[in-house]
Amino acid sequence: MGQQAIGENTRKGRKVSIRKGNISIFARKTYSLFYTITSPFKSALLFFAIFFLTLVKGYCQQFYIAAYGVPLQRVTLTPNGPLSVPVGGCGTNEFFSIAILGNKLYYSNGSSMFAGDITGGNSPVITNCVFLGDGNFGNALTVDKQGILYYAISSELYSFNPANKRTIFIGTMPYSAQGDLMFYNNELYMAAGEGIAKINLANVALSKLYIPIPGETIYSLTAATINGVTKVYAFTEYPVRQIYELDMQKRVIKDVVGVLPYQTLDAASDAEAGTVQYIEIDHVGISQECNVFNKGRAQIVAKPHASRFTYYLNNGQNNLTGIFDNLSPGNYTVTISSNGTEPPNQVYFTVPDFTIGNPVITFTKTNPMCSKKGSIKLDAGNANATHSIKFNDQIFSFDHTFTDLIAGNYHFTILNENGCVTDEKDYALLPGNCPPIPNIDKEILQECDVYNQGSVKVITPPHTDHYTYTLNGITNTTGVFNNLSPGNYTVIV
Repeated sequence: MGQQAIGENTRKGRKVSIRKGNISIFARKTYSLFYTITSPFKSALLFFAIFFLTLVKGYCQQFYIAAYGVPLQRVTLTPNGPLSVPVGGCGTNEFFSIAILGNKLYYSNGSSMFAGDITGGNSPVITNCVFLGDGNFGNALTVDKQGILYYAISSELYSFNPANKRTIFIGTMPYSAQGDLMFYNNELYMAAGEGIAKINLANVALSKLYIPIPGETIYSLTAATINGVTKVYAFTEYPVRQIYELDMQKRVIKDVVGVLPYQTLDAASDAEAGTVQYIEIDHVGISQECNVFNKGRAQIVAKPHASRFTYYLNNGQNNLTGIFDNLSPGNYTVTISSNGTEPPNQVYFTVPDFTIGNPVITFTKTNPMCSKKGSIKLDAGNANATHSIKFNDQIFSFDHTFTDLIAGNYHFTILNENGCVTDEKDYALLPGNCPPIPNIDKEILQECDVYNQGSVKVITPPHTDHYTYTLNGITNTTGVFNNLSPGNYTVIV
């Protein structure tokens, strides 16, 4: 029969043609059972054995499909083709992308993430649906065995932890997600436009095309287990809606195992959860820098690991130790990458404001004026006995007054009882307005006991200031200069 286009539909940002294809006919396997039937009881036993064998062979490969325009479907592969059963319960019309871990269903409507419990049976239902968070959760959803969700937005890969609601950007892949993500043998695979890509979680830029499938549109990818053997299935949308079984060892399409009557948006089963090695954090230590004012030190301590970790702080610093010094108060993010198989992880921490709770420092000062020097006295209140002052690389108690200071700026560092910096203070001494000395007079006398010598006495009015007198490089506080030869002199007061 020929193929006939019956319509178009848009999904995940792509416009694809939806076509009706041939329905594949599947060969049934025949089982020979040799019994000697001697009684109705044995006849019944034979019937039960045949029924049980058919049940085991036909109904163990099972997965769930988010389908376009119909409810969530539970699909079982049987010798007669895929058997779809609608899934009821909560989450109706929310199933755009899905992932399964045990009996837990994670699903996205494209902008929000939810979780619910799967109850099986002949009429499966989803119960206890809960909202996990808003965000652009992409269209290629899967989950690992620790409950970490992975999804893709075009070529960008992300993880989402439902426990703490944190999203981590893992990196940019060389392929864009046309369809689904899936773990197989603890490694991540994605349905890309070129086929099935194998994603390197430690460095997604190194991801490779694993199974080329040219000319096909694959939206969904999942795995299912039968008798302990895990098989991988890809669901094509164009040119025909077929279910491919993939040979992951030979890296080829093995067979066509069914055709579905609806468009698959995403597929999932509990067999596709992977075991991923993680960068696990033991603790984050925050301490105050002892020799720097109001700065902190952060130390990210990872649990024992064989890989080499690199720590990237969001201020541009990076190192192999996880130790970052001289951090101002604020919130920080550290992204940790590995040279092994672990995907990146992120740590969030806060450096507190270490000045909170510190003693309030007050001061008194005397500005220098004329020849008088200035002074500064600091006070820490009740902390005077436990704190100290560092000035010019010397340590002083708060009882000390800093004297003999000229006009200028002075820097003081406050230390706590452990000798760590808790505060820094800067004070300025300004030169005082020194008034002019009025009514300066002089008295010149002949020296009586020295030939041809004289003396001079500089006379100033009464004052409270401290005057100094300088003549010919000689300075005193009396204003009297003796044994002067005849001549002209200048006196500086």
